[in-house]
Amino acid sequence: MIILIFSILVLGFIVFLAVNSIYKGTVAYKNTHLAINKFNDIIPNNLQLVNFGSTYAMYAFNCYDDLKLNAFNFALDAQSLEIDDKLLRKYSSKIAPGATVIFGLAACVTYYRYSMASDKSRYYEFLTKQDIPDYSIVKAIRCLFPLSLGRLKSFVATIVKGQDVKTIYSDYPSQVTQEKMVANMRGMADGWINLFHLKDLKQEDTGITNLENKTFNTSLLRTMFEYCLNKGWNPVVVIPPFSDILNQYFGEDFIASSLNDMICQARRNLNVEMLDYRMHPAFQQDYGLFLDGGFRLNKRGSEKFVKLVLRDLNTKGYNLTNSSIRC
Repeated sequence: MIILIFSILVLGFIVFLAVNSIYKGTVAYKNTHLAINKFNDIIPNNLQLVNFGSTYAMYAFNCYDDLKLNAFNFALDAQSLEIDDKLLRKYSSKIAPGATVIFGLAACVTYYRYSMASDKSRYYEFLTKQDIPDYSIVKAIRCLFPLSLGRLKSFVATIVKGQDVKTIYSDYPSQVTQEKMVANMRGMADGWINLFHLKDLKQEDTGITNLENKTFNTSLLRTMFEYCLNKGWNPVVVIPPFSDILNQYFGEDFIASSLNDMICQARRNLNVEMLDYRMHPAFQQDYGLFLDGGFRLNKRGSEKFVKLVLRDLNTKGYNLTNSSIRC
């Protein structure tokens, strides 16, 4: 009897492992992990161009395959500089000597820390225990065995009738009304104000905690610059564009004392180029380049932006021509 019970338990566990393994290969599972699916694919070797960054960078540089570039976008939603540093080091062997390493930065990343992230479980998909600051064995197990009862329905539906493959653009409408754009950007501004406990996005005084986080991020950014230079890579800071609907919420004093000051201190006496497109006229009122009215570039906006960045880097002697970065 004991042997029978034991055999049933072992069989049940094997079935559980098999079903979870099958589920992780389904469209249903991949559709819940859109941003990180790229890390589960084979990342090319000898990359000539890579970028890191948060949400804005993930969308801004999401056209490398379309432009047939030997490049990779390591940016993710709500990503901290701490995770950028982990990814830079983890995938350093994929980056070619002399490559260009872009750090996509925007205003509020100055004060953003890993501890503020709402979804940390995704990092268990592709980072090691040593790379995750607050590693949890419970989260690791949930990542290894993701098929909960709540997801069983979508798993069965995928097997029975299939499911369309989504992209990071799928949940955004093809057209956005002016009213919705204004509401979206107001929501973005309010979100940052609440997250960082600010009065607004215009004043220089941001409080002690934000200053401490700025000091931490400045030091970390400089460390990443130095790491790149020691590897023989070319680090570049790129600030992606916002539309005028979003830019209206930012004051120059705030930008100068936060993002610009962090970058200035981090690159002091280092050979690090900086390109600032936040106020670039080509993106201020061309709302059709954005998914939401001014923060996330769509595919057309991304292609326009990346071509602009490559052109500007070429004029500065980076030689990122088609012959050097085309697959």
